[in-house]
Amino acid sequence: MVPVGVQKVYITVGNVKKTITEWAKEKGISASVISSRYKNGIRDEELFINIQKQKTIYLEIKGVSKPLVEWAKDTGLTSNLLFQRYYKGIR
Repeated sequence: MVPVGVQKVYITVGNVKKTITEWAKEKGISASVISSRYKNGIRDEELFINIQKQKTIYLEIKGVSKPLVEWAKDTGLTSNLLFQRYYKGIR
């Protein structure tokens, strides 16, 4: 049951339309992660990428190449924020 004043959010991927909770159960990712990604503009299958299981993403900044996670530590930004920016195409 949905609390009063709260609307279910439906996400369509391909031809399949489900609530965030339904996608979360199917994909094995928390609903809050999917919701946060969706609010940040991430769409389609990228909503369900398990960051821990994906390949290491390397970024080159001013000629220095490091894994995205290391850039997060060096800059004080969260790795999740950098992943979101990366998937939005912000380089």
